[in-house]
Amino acid sequence: MKTSPLAHRGLQVLGWIRDRADDISSASTLGWSHTALWLKAAAITGGLATAALLLHWVGGLGLHAAHALPWPTRNIADPTGLLATIDQPVRHYLNTHTAQLPVTATTAYTLWQATGALALVLGFCRSSGGRILWLLWGAFTVAAVFTATPAPGREVAAAIAALGWAVLSLFALRGISLSPTALIHVHVQAPPSPPAPQIHATIHIPHQAPAPPVLKPFDPQQPPPSTDTGRSAWSSPTPPGAGREPDRPPGHPPHPTPHPPLPAPAGRSTARTPSPARTRRRPAVALIDLFTRRPAAPAAPAEDPAPRVWPEIGETWKPEGLPVAERYYNQAHAVVLVAGTGQDPYGNSYYLVACLGCHFLSTRTKYYDSHIRYTLTTAAGAANEHAGTCRALPRELPARPDESEARRLLHSWVRTMPRRRDPHQYTDYDLSDLDSGRLELQRTNEWIQTELEALAIEQSDLLSARTDEHTGTVRFRILPQPH
Repeated sequence: MKTSPLAHRGLQVLGWIRDRADDISSASTLGWSHTALWLKAAAITGGLATAALLLHWVGGLGLHAAHALPWPTRNIADPTGLLATIDQPVRHYLNTHTAQLPVTATTAYTLWQATGALALVLGFCRSSGGRILWLLWGAFTVAAVFTATPAPGREVAAAIAALGWAVLSLFALRGISLSPTALIHVHVQAPPSPPAPQIHATIHIPHQAPAPPVLKPFDPQQPPPSTDTGRSAWSSPTPPGAGREPDRPPGHPPHPTPHPPLPAPAGRSTARTPSPARTRRRPAVALIDLFTRRPAAPAAPAEDPAPRVWPEIGETWKPEGLPVAERYYNQAHAVVLVAGTGQDPYGNSYYLVACLGCHFLSTRTKYYDSHIRYTLTTAAGAANEHAGTCRALPRELPARPDESEARRLLHSWVRTMPRRRDPHQYTDYDLSDLDSGRLELQRTNEWIQTELEALAIEQSDLLSARTDEHTGTVRFRILPQPH
């Protein structure tokens, strides 16, 4: 059901009046920094006007008092005579000592009264110059009274003048203390600075395995390597008496005579001297080397495994539309974000706190009966407090929805807003009402405002858009829905 233009205009006027009433009622709760601009302007204008009127009244009194100088003390009731004891000697002193001066005695007397009144007021206001002037004025007054008073009562008159000056000094010199100021020097020793980090560069060179020995086929003519100096390991020492028949025990037959050497083949010379190494006997133990197990060749060193990529848990994550200002670790190394959600028309920035371990998300703090959006200081305090108590492990980062899914989420939030409140009353809708869903939406304020303006054009019976006459920003309003 569409409303008539007149009724729609009436709703706009009532909405404007309600907005102004809300500004006035929330000014005492939110403080001066969050007060509406028109209230600040009205308060400043009213204060300046009141100060001008007060200054005009005080100035008029001062001018009347100045025109009445010198103030006649004869018209003042003085039953005790104390005032006359001080005033008459001063007047007589000025009359006597100004006779030869261009200034008249009346002018000098007026200057004395005005100087005393001015010094008293400035001294009461804690002016250093006014207090010095008050001391000089009082010393002159006591000296004048002492000089101009006749001899029998001179000391008494000076004492009365000094006493009156001391009484008035309670106001002119208020706040001055003659007791010495106790200075207590507390030396706080600075904590020792941590030692400078020592950086040692270590280069690890892979160990080179020795090359396996080269095995060759056994050659009976090739002597083995020598292990004893001066003789071969295969040769045995020649026993003493070699070349003769060894002694035989009695009763044993003699050893058989060895066979004579075979004649050399025809055509080959036998005059060659045999090599000593060939004439020596080779023990049978040399054949064991043919069956000795050789050490296997060392295996090639295995390559280092590829480094594993550390999963992203929010340490460098930058969600769209939410510039991250600060990050904290909770007890289980999950990240707690402090991200900006935007600014108000007055330039104040606001933030949200979101934990990437548990599903904690906060955008406002309670102040008496109101809920105020987070500033950077309050958001940092809330994030630090949550990080100190949360033990949730890091979870997967929220995925950024595509355009159609993000538009569907935004439209569903706008349609369900009247159900949370009275559906028969209009509801002012601001971008700050979407702060709790910004981490899920992951879109900029410009994108959200463009989509809301398009929704206000498509469904004018659900949402209206208007420009604020004070701030120039676009404000949205959810219209009342029929039964």
